[in-house]
Parts: sequence; C-alpha cells; structure tokens
Amino acid sequence: VRSPEGDVSVDGSGKANGRGAYLCPRHECFDTAAEKRRITHSLKTNLKDDDVDRLRREFAELLGHDDRKTGA
Repeated sequence: VRSPEGDVSVDGSGKANGRGAYLCPRHECFDTAAEKRRITHSLKTNLKDDDVDRLRREFAELLGHDDRKTGA
C-alpha cells in the first residue's frame, strides 16, 4: 500500500488507507510482480531496489516464513 503520505508498506489486513496492489500469498507472486515492475505501476510510485528488498522482507514476514531460504 502507498499511503497518502507516500510511504510504501505491506498491509496484510487489506484495510490500510492508500493505493494498494493485491498479490497472491506466494513468494513467486511477489517476485514476478517486482521483476515486471507491476508493484511500481499499481502503486503509481517509483521504488528503489532497497524499497523492493524491504517489501520482500515484509511480505515474507507476513507469510510467516521464507521458504526460499529454508528449502521447504
């Protein structure tokens, strides 16, 4: 979600104010959306690589694990 103030974060509740982008709850969905710049397009903002990395960590935290690191 991009807040009215311009901050971008992952909102698991789907109720935060701002412009949102919906993703399926799988790491592959996030990776594809980030790679093809769909998140940037949907949120109508420019994201730096650091922003995408932070959002990736928030997304993994929301899912409760990062199966790419654990091999699960």
